[in-house]
Amino acid sequence: MSDEDFYFFKKAHLEDLNELLEFGRKQEFNTYSHGYKLEDLNKYLEEVYNEARFSEYILNEENQLILIKSSSLNKIIAYILITKCSIENEKVNKDIDFLIKKLYIDENYRRIGLGSKLIQEAWQKISENCNIQYYEKKGDSNYIPPKLFVNFWNQNINAEKFYEKNNFKFVSEYGFQVGSVIDYDKLYIYNFEFEYK
Repeated sequence: MSDEDFYFFKKAHLEDLNELLEFGRKQEFNTYSHGYKLEDLNKYLEEVYNEARFSEYILNEENQLILIKSSSLNKIIAYILITKCSIENEKVNKDIDFLIKKLYIDENYRRIGLGSKLIQEAWQKISENCNIQYYEKKGDSNYIPPKLFVNFWNQNINAEKFYEKNNFKFVSEYGFQVGSVIDYDKLYIYNFEFEYK
């Protein structure tokens, strides 16, 4: 990244769909290509990165799908997708809790703080939508604020270091199947405190 290359945040819209799908497929392929059979990985990417699924992510107002785009190149360089959390775990309340489903950054723009900024930006939007600040300020004892989780491949040491640096704590580890391979993900929870203005 050059010193002259600026970037900006943008909530994803349907007009971003094709570029987003291409970017996401590329990032996940590069991340997992050494760990899976090519046939299994391609099948997984076809299932996950399809127009119908991502259109639904974009149109569902409960989700946060935020892009970072390069101003000079006018292209996506990072994105985060947060949805309701449906993972089976005793700490997860599926009705109110959220999950960082995707967070990817172009390799040329890593280690400059974009991932942390994406989490902060997306979670701030969710907190506003859920009226977290309002209810906590009012001291409503019946209000249960949502929690934020993230899951990632247990062999992804870089992800583990990143999330621990950003105040996520280990919850559990569980298996899932990708093609003929049974793999394991780690589940982490965000240990956050809201700053009120």
